Amino acid sequence: MVALPDKSSDHSVRVYAAGLLEPQYPFDPARRTLLQGWFAKPEYFGQSAHIVRDEDFRLDGYEAVISHFTITAASGNYRGLSIVAGSPNGNYGFACVFREEDSAAATSICDAIVQSAQNQVLQPAPPPQIQPDPPSEDPADDPPDDPPGNRRVDDPQEDDPQ
Repeated sequence: MVALPDKSSDHSVRVYAAGLLEPQYPFDPARRTLLQGWFAKPEYFGQSAHIVRDEDFRLDGYEAVISHFTITAASGNYRGLSIVAGSPNGNYGFACVFREEDSAAATSICDAIVQSAQNQVLQPAPPPQIQPDPPSEDPADDPPDDPPGNRRVDDPQEDDPQ
């Protein structure tokens, strides 16, 4: 959440991260999942976003789209920008949302947030290098010898005639 200057905490720019959207989704359904599927849930706005226009571009060599959208909810009218981008691992994105009445201050903040997006692909971790323990020459590491007269049950008895 980014607070707007000279406004109460209800007047802020909210950023919702989508993380990894279903990798099997084509690009457009991934965008709709974020803006329409998630925002329709009661814990968000209870209403789907209405996509006003899209701007296709490439983000670090991968397909991406910036969507301008509006949301009409019981708590008020909202506007925002979202970005959904592809990567080798699937689609990911985020949305920047603000109250319509805060457009003058919030639009430039959302523009800057969207323009700062970068595609970062994590490299797989190398497999762990397991080294065998070196042989120990220290006699203190050897198991203790059995004391005299201490025989195991399965030891043959010398004085047992069979």
